[in-house]
Amino acid sequence: MAEINIAPKYVEVGAGKRIVILDEDEFDKLLDSLELIEAKMILEDEQDTEIDWESATKELIRNRISAIRASKGVTQRALAARLGVRPSTLSRWEKANSNLTLETLRKVAAALECDIHDLIE
Repeated sequence: MAEINIAPKYVEVGAGKRIVILDEDEFDKLLDSLELIEAKMILEDEQDTEIDWESATKELIRNRISAIRASKGVTQRALAARLGVRPSTLSRWEKANSNLTLETLRKVAAALECDIHDLIE
């Protein structure tokens, strides 16, 4: 890791206390370095269980489809009709480990009149 060179400025605030003032770029570098250290610690932690990112991503996407659909007052049956799929297919996309393609997500976003990024945040 590269050495961080910062030039803090100190301001006396009374009672023997000081506050530190950093240039914004220096502050950003400091935060970036702390994030790298934290990431390294997490990766090296043998007690930490491994995360299945593919499953986690599917879970996140599925939950967003359901939430956005519900927030727009659209039933599964109505959204399925818009997409030209069976309601059971849409239900699987929302509840089961379905392998959704980017094209499928684009179609769902268009049918829900939302941005595709809303489905995968």
